[in-house]
Amino acid sequence: MATKTKKSSKYQSQIDSETELRYGPQLDALASLLSNAQGDRNQALSVNASTAQALSNAARIAQPEVKQANQDYLSQLLAAKGTLGQDTAAWAGSGDPFKEASARDMANAQVRAAETTKASSDELTQRGLDARAGAVAGARAIGDRYAGQAGQISDQAQSLTGQSGAFASSRLAELLGDDAKTAHDTAQARADRRTSSTNAANQNATTLAAAGVNPDGTIIPGGKSDPKVKDKTKVKWQTPQAAGKASDSIAAAQAAAAKLKAAGRSRSEIAKLLVGGRPTQSVQDPNTGAISTVPGVAKVPQLYASVALDLVWDQHVSARNVALLHKRRYKISDLGLPTQPPKSATTTVTPGSSSTGGLPMGPLGPVSIG
Repeated sequence: MATKTKKSSKYQSQIDSETELRYGPQLDALASLLSNAQGDRNQALSVNASTAQALSNAARIAQPEVKQANQDYLSQLLAAKGTLGQDTAAWAGSGDPFKEASARDMANAQVRAAETTKASSDELTQRGLDARAGAVAGARAIGDRYAGQAGQISDQAQSLTGQSGAFASSRLAELLGDDAKTAHDTAQARADRRTSSTNAANQNATTLAAAGVNPDGTIIPGGKSDPKVKDKTKVKWQTPQAAGKASDSIAAAQAAAAKLKAAGRSRSEIAKLLVGGRPTQSVQDPNTGAISTVPGVAKVPQLYASVALDLVWDQHVSARNVALLHKRRYKISDLGLPTQPPKSATTTVTPGSSSTGGLPMGPLGPVSIG
């Protein structure tokens, strides 16, 4: 976890720069749009309030002017009555249409003046109220319009923020993947070099073993170079029947080792199982109660187990095991065993792989494990 965090911080500055380059201008543009929308809203609210105040002020200022105009009208009627010089009330039943109309006008003049004054005052008051109500409605509409614009801008900003986060995560995964691939390729190249070196050493050891010499230059007892062997050309090899039996045992051990390796067992664990053997077992599942059978592992000699592990791990028999088979008078050709790795194979070094088949070695070959 600490290593991954360290690698992540290694690329953080690069990822931040790439994310800013990709999404920064768009986010800045949205911030500018939001600022402009706020300015438009504030200006519209100011104009709306100013207009309402101007209408209210006009209605208030007009109140005394209307009242004065009505009073002037009443004064003119009263002055006309004085000019006539007589009581116009007596004209009401004179039978003269003009006098009767004049009498009615004079009688209702004050009433009409009061009514006109009140109606004008009420209308102007209502205009002031309407102006304030209109200002409230206008402010609400301006606010709604701004809220819609701000919501759209916010949605776009959230979408871009999500996209930038996803881009940063995928870019980090890509950079870490490149790191991992480089490390893997380097390790594989190192393993390939080790494999080539091991194969060359094995080939040399095989050549030496065929000549009856160990890799350290000592003579293999009973080999071609052993001076105690009088007739080196007439080795009494095992019979074809014995060689076939040994070949069958090695093939069975190889098949068992391959299955155990595929199941995740190490070379040393498989070596112990092949040498010690294991009977067939029945295992009950604690959850379902179902019983399954685990196949047994047939017990084989240590040398056969080591040869089988060579074949599973290295695809050929090691020089040491070739020499040990010769010592036991087995011809490699009779056993049908490869002594060289496949030419096209690229081997990845696996922990536990060795030329001894995963078994501890004594001076004459694998020693007993217990």
